[in-house]
Formats: sequence, C-alpha cells, structure tokens
Amino acid sequence: MNRYKQSMRWSLLSLAVLPQAHAIDAVNVAIGFEAAEGYTVGEKPIDPWLCMGGNSTTSETVRVSSMQVHSGSQSLAITPDSSDYAVYPVLVQSNQTARFTVWIRPASHQYNEVMGSVSVFELAPNDYWYASCGARFEANIFAEPEDGDNLYNLTFVDGYTARHVGDFTPETWYPVACDITTSQIIFTVTIDTGTYTNAFPRHEGYKVTEIQLAGRQFMVDPEYLSQDRQIVYFDDFMYTPPVAPVTLSILSDHGNPVPAVGEHPYYAGNVVTCSVDSVTQSLTNYSAGGWTASGHTPSSGSGNQATLNLTDNTVLTWLWQTNYWLEAVTSGQGQVVGGDVWAAKDSQIGLTAVPETGWLFMGWSGDATGTNNVTLLMDEPKSVTAVFSDDADGDGLTNTDETEYGSDPWETDTDEDGFDDKLEVDHDWNPIISDQWAVDYIRENAADFDLSTSNSVIDIAVGQMLLETTNGMATLYLQLEQSDDLESWTNAGEAVIWEIPNDSPTQFFRVRSEK
Repeated sequence: MNRYKQSMRWSLLSLAVLPQAHAIDAVNVAIGFEAAEGYTVGEKPIDPWLCMGGNSTTSETVRVSSMQVHSGSQSLAITPDSSDYAVYPVLVQSNQTARFTVWIRPASHQYNEVMGSVSVFELAPNDYWYASCGARFEANIFAEPEDGDNLYNLTFVDGYTARHVGDFTPETWYPVACDITTSQIIFTVTIDTGTYTNAFPRHEGYKVTEIQLAGRQFMVDPEYLSQDRQIVYFDDFMYTPPVAPVTLSILSDHGNPVPAVGEHPYYAGNVVTCSVDSVTQSLTNYSAGGWTASGHTPSSGSGNQATLNLTDNTVLTWLWQTNYWLEAVTSGQGQVVGGDVWAAKDSQIGLTAVPETGWLFMGWSGDATGTNNVTLLMDEPKSVTAVFSDDADGDGLTNTDETEYGSDPWETDTDEDGFDDKLEVDHDWNPIISDQWAVDYIRENAADFDLSTSNSVIDIAVGQMLLETTNGMATLYLQLEQSDDLESWTNAGEAVIWEIPNDSPTQFFRVRSEK
C-alpha cells in the first residue's frame, strides 16, 4: 500500500506534462512506444509515460523493445523485478468519459502468477483513497475458470476480488479495450475461448488518474534470473482523451434563467438546454424574444429556449422584449376590439369600438380621444374607455325609439321646430315634422297667452325679484323679504341669482312657487 501511494504521487506529478486541453473532436490517438530520436533503450518511454520498478523508481527493466511485433513497430517491454509497471497518467473527471485499447502479449513463465495486466486507477475526492480495476493474464493452478481448467486464465480484478473467465495462450497477442463512462469502467478482452466483458462501477466523485501496464514475478531464483525472467510486451496503445473543459456564461437583464446568470463549467460535447420565463411587473412585461451565443453554432435563435451543443467557451445572452399592457373597458353596452393585450414597446395598436344593438358609440376617454377608431402608440402602459349610450342625444328617447319614430338619435330636436323629440312624441306629435306654426301663433297672439316681451319683463318687479336679459344671458334676481305687519319689509337672507343662457331667438321663462 505505501509503495503504491508513493507511485501515485509520481503519476499525479506527471500530469503537468500533459497538454492542458485535448482536441474537442478527439479520436483514438496512438500513443507510440517507439523510441524517439536520441532515445536510449532501457530508459523510460517518451513522456508522459512513467516507468516504475518495484521500489517506485525509474527502472531499467522497463524498456522499449527493439523487436518487430504486432503492429510492425517497436513495443514496450516490461521485464519485472518483483513488480514493475509503466504508468500513463490521465485525468478523467467523474462526469467525463475516455477510452483506450492496447495489445498485450502475456509472458510464458509458469511460475509467475501474473503474466501481464492492464489496470485503471481511480482517486477519491480527498486525493488519498483509491480504487482499481482491470484485466489480468495469469498462471494459477488454483483458478476455476467458468469455461475450463487451463492453467492460463484471463481474470477481471476489482481491488482484491478476482473473477476467472477464460483461457489464453502465452506469447500470443490479445486486444484489451476499456471504455470509461460516467458510471462504469468496462473492459472487453478477446482471447482463445471467446470475447469477455466486465463492467466495474465507477465510484461516485472519484476521478481516473492513471492507466497501468504491468508484469509481476514471484519465486524466481536469482541464480537463474537470466534464464527465467519474464518479459511482457505491450503494443498499439490507443487512447481517446476526455473532452476539454468549456465554460458556458449566461447573461440576462431580466428573469431567472436556467442555467442561472454567471459562469458554468461543462465539457466539450455536452448538450445543455437553456431556458428563461417571462417576467411581469405590474403593467410591464419582459419576454425573452430570442438569444445570441458567441462561440457557438448557430449563433442566435428565437424564443425562450436554446439547446446548445457545447464545443467551445460560449456566452449565451438572452434578448428581451418589453411589452406594455393596453387595458380597454366600456361604459354602456358594447365592446372594444384590439384591447386588453400585451403590446410590444413602441408598437401601434388599432382599437375599434363596437356598440351593442340599440346603443351608439359616444367616444373615447382615458388615453384615447375622439369618436372614431383609434391607433395608439404603445410607448407606455395605457388604458382607454369606450363610452356607449342608449340615448345618444339625451332627449329622453332611446336610440331604438328614435329609430322607430324616424328621428335623429344624435339630435334632440330633429325637425328644429323648437320642441324636443321626446316632448312631441309624448303629445302624439310627429318629431320629424316641424311644429314651428305653434311657436309663431303664440308669438303673434302673446296677449292671449298673457306673455310679455323681454323689454317689458325687464321692468317687472315682484318684491325684490327682477328678470332681465342682456348679452345672451337671462338673469333672475330673487330676494325673499319678511314682514310682521305687511307694511314694513326686511330681507330674509341673501339674494338668490340665477343665470341662464338665452341664445335662442325664442325663449320662454316663468317663475313658479311650489310647496
């Protein structure tokens, strides 16, 4: 355990030599074992490989072979001295995936329990505890494989738990594939007796930090070490690194977007669904009218939802439309077409007043004026009232009655004879036939009706009551007086003055006392 912890520290330090970001569309990349120019056989493979011996130091027994092997190139050879392995440091976070394959030619020494292995190591969030799993080629006379009792068994190993599954032939090339998903580490190995798969569960929160290619040797007499040493070859190591981290930044002037305003870490290839709801504050509404996304294709869209396939750092900006409420109410019976809606700021909204049968549209009040259909500029919240009346001229006849009698519902005196339409109807007169003759007759026979002209009325005084006309106004002065003996009179309170417009050529007044 201590030896492993020390080697783990070596592998973590080696991460510094890895590129900071991998290609976003990463595919399997061959990590060659061939010797680079100037490479000396017996030294560790080309970075980022670490070669560890049994004492967790660089070991000359981990070497690059010069032989022509599976791929026709040089291969990594491990000549164990107790426990030797080559470490390829990786960093696969708990929410990332990766993949690798490697060909292995197991050693042939029957006294060695382990004849070559491929393992994945996970590190706990506290960077101390670890977990491992892998595929191991071993010679084990105690093994009980599921499909035979051959001495040479393929074994899937999870920590200290081993499962023997099939048989292999030493010094034969076999492919070992590994898929690291967010929930499992899956090994698939094809050997003599078939293809075998084992899925190891990933530990929650753990990150994969290294891949080990290893050999191990026991019970070898040092005297015969040169004859008995075990050599394990590995070739064609193909590694698909995890996708690069990317940042999604959310900008929004309103609302509560999902994800929220700010920066969010993801990985290239993640698909993120972003959304935001409208916001209403009193009579003003803000609705998401679309979005822009820098660093993303497509770079814009409409509506309040965006599905982003992240391939690079992306800034999503929600675009907002301001809307104002247009309230439309009625007085009387009728309706307003086009009102009670949210309207975009600075848009123009047309309103039409539609009266019910028997009612007439009298005009607008509030933020609209006039008696016609109107168009409002929505530069702020607005409210209008459409006024309808069933007696448009206020003469006491309903609009329906006016239609029945043929009189004008907009005129109190349709025939302009001086008599209101209602008065004529009440006296069985025809409101559309002039009765001017009656006015003329009264004027011509004023004495018969005890009438006085304005000139004569101006001199009439009843106590302190005086009626005079001047400048189109008739003014009545009335002073109430009181007396104890009907001879001496004093004012009883202030005088009362009435002023009545008198712009008609013919106007009659009278003073009446009622109890």
